[in-house]
Amino acid sequence: MNGRLAFDISWVDPERARGAELAATWASLRVTVSSDSEQSACLTEIHDRSTGSAREYVFVPLYPLAEWIVSNWWHILYEPEGIELNRTSPDFQRRHNMLHAGDGYFFPSVVLIADGEGNDGLIEVVPEARSTPLRRYILPEVPFLAIETVRAREDLSAFVDAVVGRLEDRGIHGTYLQDEWSEILRLDAELGDFCRYTAMAGLDPNDIDDETANEFARIAGIVPRNEWNALFSNAGPSLDSLRAAATSLVSSKEHLQSVDLATPVVSDLRERLRGFEAPRPWLSGYKIAREVRTMLSIEQQRFGSFESLQHVFGLQDAHRDEIMRFVPDLPVDGVVGVNTAGGLGVDMKARDGNEAPHNFLFCRCVAEFLLNGSDAQHIVSRSKNARQKLNRAFAAEFLAPAELLRTSVSTPSVSLEEIEQLGVDFGVSVMVIAHQLENHRIAVPEPY
Repeated sequence: MNGRLAFDISWVDPERARGAELAATWASLRVTVSSDSEQSACLTEIHDRSTGSAREYVFVPLYPLAEWIVSNWWHILYEPEGIELNRTSPDFQRRHNMLHAGDGYFFPSVVLIADGEGNDGLIEVVPEARSTPLRRYILPEVPFLAIETVRAREDLSAFVDAVVGRLEDRGIHGTYLQDEWSEILRLDAELGDFCRYTAMAGLDPNDIDDETANEFARIAGIVPRNEWNALFSNAGPSLDSLRAAATSLVSSKEHLQSVDLATPVVSDLRERLRGFEAPRPWLSGYKIAREVRTMLSIEQQRFGSFESLQHVFGLQDAHRDEIMRFVPDLPVDGVVGVNTAGGLGVDMKARDGNEAPHNFLFCRCVAEFLLNGSDAQHIVSRSKNARQKLNRAFAAEFLAPAELLRTSVSTPSVSLEEIEQLGVDFGVSVMVIAHQLENHRIAVPEPY
């Protein structure tokens, strides 16, 4: 994916704008997103209600937008949706939505969301509706927009540099924007890492006390660097939750190093899926699940029991307890790793006697093993970052394939009793069945 977030700027007469920074940076602004997999989308196309005309640019001062980008730099680039903070929460919106550049100007409502994979990841670009009595932004008809994080960083940097350069050309110095941008550019690698990972965990690197910073650094030292993404994008912002998750990664690794058991079925699947790229998490999860079912020649199979699910992945009863452990006090849903024989190793949070949650969680863990090309451990959690969306979609489609559900449902709406029976048949919860019916447009579940 070679997308770009392009800011096309033409400086214009500020007319009666108040404030030197605003007057100096008044411009027509056109923002577009392009990629090699989707058509280009304009994020600033406006419909003027009074004239009925449309244009692809907005007249605004650029200082507020550049200041917002710099103030939220680390969050925009590295903070995924978390357990507590998702894209609808006010704090998350404030840090990720362009409209919060504010100052009363009509900036587009565009949410920039990192996927939790750091510099190797993607930034999802989510346009949202915004209007006034006189004008409205026209939403692009592209279902999914994303660009690589490194390119987003380059494009946002170029925009801020352009605004800072405009201020300097107009003899304006010492603004908050200029001072903060200089600080970011001067950061060395170590401080840059600190800012990146604290933001990934949901903490604010610009507003953190020494005690918290020191404890955060101590927690980071508990696990290998190649597991920092997994830790900080899935367990935060509480230091207690981060510490507990880090300790679980250590415990799981110690167990894996004592296990020398191959798991040829899932290991072979993992090798065959090596190099799989997943720009759209949920669609990729569906696709991988279908491919795995085909590879295993089980297109029509249903899993009414946890035992039958384990057997299809080649886990034998005699060694199951070494490969898969239930940990009652596990602070996350699961930890997935590789044992000394290159086989699957899983720690899962203990559930009640109902097998449906076990089925779903185990499949999420299998998805993490299949797509993890290294020996680093990964976390399965309630977070909403890209990896968790993918493993949830994999589990839902592997256990309750859309095509099998279509053959089981013959009406446009489905009652709660029917959904419950489908859950029993497929070995999943009512919620999984309901989501599959809705997401694949098979039927409309009745309220439950």
